[in-house]
Amino acid sequence: MNSAYDDSGLVEGTWQECLGVKFKWTSQHLTPQQLHPLIYSYDKAATEAVERLDDMMASQPTNSPSGDENLDEAANPSPKKKNNPQWHLYELIQEHASKDERIGKLWAEVNTVPEWVDWDQIERGQKIFFRYGGAAISTLTFLSLLGGMGGARTVETLGRTGGFDVKVVRRRLLETVQHTLNVHRDLKSIQPGGDGFVNSVSYFIRDIHILLSRLQALPTLDTVYHKHQVLTRAPHHQSPPPTRRRPAPHHAIAAVQPRYYDTASYGVPINDLDSMGTISVFSAAPIWLGLPRQGIRLREQEIADYLALW
Repeated sequence: MNSAYDDSGLVEGTWQECLGVKFKWTSQHLTPQQLHPLIYSYDKAATEAVERLDDMMASQPTNSPSGDENLDEAANPSPKKKNNPQWHLYELIQEHASKDERIGKLWAEVNTVPEWVDWDQIERGQKIFFRYGGAAISTLTFLSLLGGMGGARTVETLGRTGGFDVKVVRRRLLETVQHTLNVHRDLKSIQPGGDGFVNSVSYFIRDIHILLSRLQALPTLDTVYHKHQVLTRAPHHQSPPPTRRRPAPHHAIAAVQPRYYDTASYGVPINDLDSMGTISVFSAAPIWLGLPRQGIRLREQEIADYLALW
């Protein structure tokens, strides 16, 4: 998104057109300039909870699995360990919610049902997916999934976190299909504790964990400092860099590794705007793009119900 985008024509009450869809601009629509800051914000509660889980797993006895192995296995449990709370990511969060403030905060947030939720409407929204099953699946596959992966920020995030690895793509595709089916299966599945609900929480937390693991593997401050000394021929009598191991700032790594992820251009990985976009490709894209192009136009009540679900 370019912050220099000209939005002078986006005036309340005027008709706009995007991807063949015409709509009237209102005060509730956000301009590109208003949306741009969202690429630098993210879910801090979830990130802090994952960091805390990493710390807790890393402090285990040396004969236990490492923190990364523990959380990786929790995110993708093997058949033998699938029902073991120790190895299931959602149950791992549940287990430690009462023991740690940050994990408990995340647990409370994801299990708090907003007052506006109408479960009858949510259930109607689920039925819409299966009512137009074939067309809906085609839309989600070829427009939402493949189309979504065409976005610059999406490609950068997946590329930098190993999301395009040949061993990962097939599994993630199947997981996405299963998640979609679970979300729409029945009301119990999308309510707290249901399969669709657990999938949604676990996949999001898993992606954050993978991202943090990748960041921890990046050059540390001392490594970047010494490489910078060589490149700039800095005097050796300068003060030594910090020795504490932590990911180097994005701008520092970019100075040594120009091909590193460009935060200024693409924002923080798994940011708020991309999260909103993900929800949109599962909801708005089928309603106004995918289904109409297949000759299916939803009624107003169907649109409201399906949007409420997502």
